[in-house]
Amino acid sequence: MKKTLYSFLVLALLLPSVIFAREANGEESGKNTPTPRVTTTTTEDEDVNETTTTATPTPSKTTTPKVTPKTSKESLEDSLKAYKEASEAKKLEKLKTFGTKAVDNRIKELNNIISQIEKNKMLESADKTELKTDIQKEIATLEALKEEITSATDLETLRTLIKKIYTDHKIYAVVKPKQLAILAAARTKGAVNKLENLEKRLEKLIDKAKDDGKDTTAVESYVTDFKAKTEQAKSLIDKAKATFKSMPINDPAKAKVLREEGKGYLTQAKDLLKQAGTDLKKIIAALKTEKKSSNSNTDDDDDTTPSTTPTPSATPTSTPTPTTTE
Repeated sequence: MKKTLYSFLVLALLLPSVIFAREANGEESGKNTPTPRVTTTTTEDEDVNETTTTATPTPSKTTTPKVTPKTSKESLEDSLKAYKEASEAKKLEKLKTFGTKAVDNRIKELNNIISQIEKNKMLESADKTELKTDIQKEIATLEALKEEITSATDLETLRTLIKKIYTDHKIYAVVKPKQLAILAAARTKGAVNKLENLEKRLEKLIDKAKDDGKDTTAVESYVTDFKAKTEQAKSLIDKAKATFKSMPINDPAKAKVLREEGKGYLTQAKDLLKQAGTDLKKIIAALKTEKKSSNSNTDDDDDTTPSTTPTPSATPTSTPTPTTTE
C-alpha cells in the first residue's frame, strides 16, 4: 500500500483529541462571574443577577488615567442608582430606564448566541433552524415586555413588569447554558462524523487487501470494534442533545439537573471515541505488519488509498455555561 496511507492514519488517529481539545477550550475559556444581588426596592424579593463581567482596572505607571467605556453591567447599576436617588416625581422615568437597559442586555446576549449558531459548521441545518427559532421567540417576548415597561404609568405596575425580566426570562441561568450545551454536543458529533468518513476508507483498503490475497482477519476485528464504539458515541451524543433541549426556561433548578445529566452523556461519548482511537493504533500496527510481509511496490497505483487527512473545521469557542441563577 502507499506510504501515504500510514501518515494518513496516524494523523486521523489524532482527530478525536483535536476535537475534544477545542471543545474543552471552549468550555473553560470564559466563565461568567455572578454579580451581586440588586433589587429595585427594599420591600420586594427580587433576584437580580447580571452576568456581564466588569474588568478590574490595572494600576498604570503613567500619570494619565486609562479611560474605558462602561460595561452593560456598570450602565445598568448607574441606572438603578439614579432611580434610588431620584425624587418621587422622577422615579418612574428612572425605573423605566433601568428596565429597558436590563431587557436590552438580554436581547444582546441572545443575538450573540444566534451569531455563534450561524458560524458553527458542526451543527446540522435542522438544529440551527430550531435553535434560532427558539431564541428569536424569546427576543420577541422581551421586546413586547420592553414596550410594556416604556408604556407603564405608575410605579407599582412598572415594578411588576421589571420583576418579570428576572422571573420569566432566565437568559443567563437557563437559555444561554442550554444553547451553548447543544453547541458542545454538535462539536462532539462533528468528531464522530469525521471518524465515520475514515471508517469508509478503511473498509475500501481492507477490500483491496483481500483482493490481493492478504490476511485481513486482525485488521477487520479492530475495525469492527472501532465502528461499534463510534456508533455508541453517536447514540450518547444524540441523547445528550435531547436532554439539553428539554431544559425548562422557567425552572432553573431542574434545568441545571438536566444540564449535568447531558454533560454526563457527552463525557461517556468522549471516552468511547478515545477508545476508538486506541483501535486505530491497532489498525495501523496491523497494516504495517502486513506491509512488511508483502511487496510494497505492488500497491503504488492503488487509487483507493486516501492521500489527504480530513481535518475538523475550526469552531468558535464559546463562553462556558454559567451555573448561577439570575
